[in-house]
Amino acid sequence: MRLLIDYRAPIRGRERGLVMPTIYLSIILPTLAFAGFVVLASLVGKGDRPAFSAPLRVFICYVVAVSMYAGLSGRDLWPFAAWRYVAYAVGDTGGFTKLVGLDETGREVPLDTRTLEPLEFAAVMGDLDWTTKDIARINGMMRFILKRTQEGLAHAHEGRRVGEFSRLLGRFAAPVFHVAVTPWSDRDHLPNRIEQLRLYAVYWQATGEEAHIVKQELITSVGP
Repeated sequence: MRLLIDYRAPIRGRERGLVMPTIYLSIILPTLAFAGFVVLASLVGKGDRPAFSAPLRVFICYVVAVSMYAGLSGRDLWPFAAWRYVAYAVGDTGGFTKLVGLDETGREVPLDTRTLEPLEFAAVMGDLDWTTKDIARINGMMRFILKRTQEGLAHAHEGRRVGEFSRLLGRFAAPVFHVAVTPWSDRDHLPNRIEQLRLYAVYWQATGEEAHIVKQELITSVGP
């Protein structure tokens, strides 16, 4: 028995009611939003000021209105982005992992997060899940981090760029914004060497509106 499917079959009324809104929201609306942005922007002259330029006032109102719609509706209408909301409850206690380096004198020093580029430091720290008790795997990752850290510190001493993050457009791309710590940007305050890495489990407790560290436990360390 053969099953024949006729792709020319018309869309039923109920199906059409489901398909059309999807097409409108995913194709037509973003196209109109971008077209409106381009057209209104082209009407604004160089040096125009809102007090004397009606096209500029319309353009500003359009940008604000579409930005609010994209943000509140959760739909991306390029170049207008949706606002991603994340909400969760935070208890009175918690913990996190902390990775520090040890210099030749045994002093703990903060690491420069750029040394792991193009990997993201926060993502790598997330992989150091000490709760799995797989210390062998964690030590293997930390040996890799130690090697990259030592290479990055050598670059910093030589005045070279720390990290290997690059973009296709090179110097024409937008500047990189570093959220995490970049202490090795100052060549006058660099550690001489990083001999060892230590991974800590840090526990905190909130009292009122303030949080303070309760204790810090050493999970593992790697080095020569």
